[in-house]
Parts: sequence; structure tokens; C-alpha cells
Amino acid sequence: KGRQVYVTTLTELLIAHRVFFQHDVNALTASADRTKSEEMGKKLFFAYDNLPWWLKPKSSRRIESIPGLLEFDTLNSRVSIQHGAGQAKAKGQQRAGLGRGGTRTVFHMSEAQMFPNAAEQIEAAVLRGTHASPKVLGIIEGTFAGDTGWFVEKYEYAKLHRDDGMSRLTP
Repeated sequence: KGRQVYVTTLTELLIAHRVFFQHDVNALTASADRTKSEEMGKKLFFAYDNLPWWLKPKSSRRIESIPGLLEFDTLNSRVSIQHGAGQAKAKGQQRAGLGRGGTRTVFHMSEAQMFPNAAEQIEAAVLRGTHASPKVLGIIEGTFAGDTGWFVEKYEYAKLHRDDGMSRLTP
């Protein structure tokens, strides 16, 4: 249902607003599927390309492939576009996961139920790498594919502990 009411598009516009107009934003947007991540990136690039000239910050790096990037050195802000498909941990290699190596202040994980290893890719990489702060905007969305799995467990835990402070996430 989220896709039918444009949740992904609205979330990408919120990320665009932060990255285009605020300082020190390190954003990540990703889907489990490469094609869907490309679509999410296109929304960001479309929003940027259609800003009026007097509102548009000068980009310092722009990579429209996946993994993608839109960066603004003058603002010290950037958004990375990645995908979660096929990011497995190989023997003897660095731990897999989205957004490794950076502290995120904004993130959007779409189709969370479809990530092949959400506990490693989202929780261990993105959530643990995001410090608690009022400046953080994090959105994890998807549709329930059954009643088990990481996404369902996280949602149920957040719902159960919404008021007692035990969960960092809000359902």
C-alpha cells in the first residue's frame, strides 16, 4: 500500500530537501533490488535537476549509476544510492552491509522485507552506524511478506516498545 500512496517518492523528497539545503548531511537511500534503487536515485536527480537556478546548490560529484552519489562540497552534504541484492559476506572479506564506513544522519531503506540478509545489511550496518540525535531522519519501509522475518520482528518490537523507550524505531 505504501507504494500506492507514494511513500518512497515523499521520502526521497524529504532526503533531497535535507541534502540540498542543510549542512553536514550524510544520507543513504537503498532498496533490496538494484532496479528499485535506480528508480529511487532518479527521483533524487530529477528533484535536483528541476530546482530553480537560484535555489540549486552546485554539486561537486554526481554518479547516476548504482552505487550512485550526489555530493555538495560547499554544504558538506551527500546522498549515496545503493542496493542490497547480492551483498553477502565472503570468507575473509570485510563485513558486508549498506553504508559501511560512514555515520549516517539520514537514511531510507525501501522494500526492507526483501533484503537477503537484513540483520547484517540494515541493522548491523545502517542502524548501528547511525548515532542517536534529533537530527537523524531514518525511514525503513516495505510491505509485509508473511508474518515472520527481520522486518516484521523490528516492526512488532517497535510497536510493543513505542512508549517505554526500549526501541529507537517508531512504527
